[in-house]
Amino acid sequence: MGKGSSGKGFVVGAALGALVGAIGGILYAPKKGEETRKELKGKIGEYGEKVSSTVQDLGEKGKEMTREAKELGAELKEKASSSFNAVAEKVTNKETEEKVSADNTKTKRYFKGVKK
Repeated sequence: MGKGSSGKGFVVGAALGALVGAIGGILYAPKKGEETRKELKGKIGEYGEKVSSTVQDLGEKGKEMTREAKELGAELKEKASSSFNAVAEKVTNKETEEKVSADNTKTKRYFKGVKK
């Protein structure tokens, strides 16, 4: 698991634990069946809304994180491309300088004995 995912798992686990505990408490409470069913229905609706809200919030945060990741990826791609181009240009320039230098050395050797 990643760094951020353990917090989400805890929240989901806590919500499910609370839901199970509430249902268990309602079922074992000394009330009439009709009252218990009404209360259970209300609690389920309440927790359903909370879960729905939490899922919606997580979805929005996920979209935001995806957008930020895309932006960061584009920036990194641009920087890497720029760095690669700069290095490639330096290598090309160095190779050209070395070739010109080698050609000049050959020319000097060939015409060493010739006077102007």
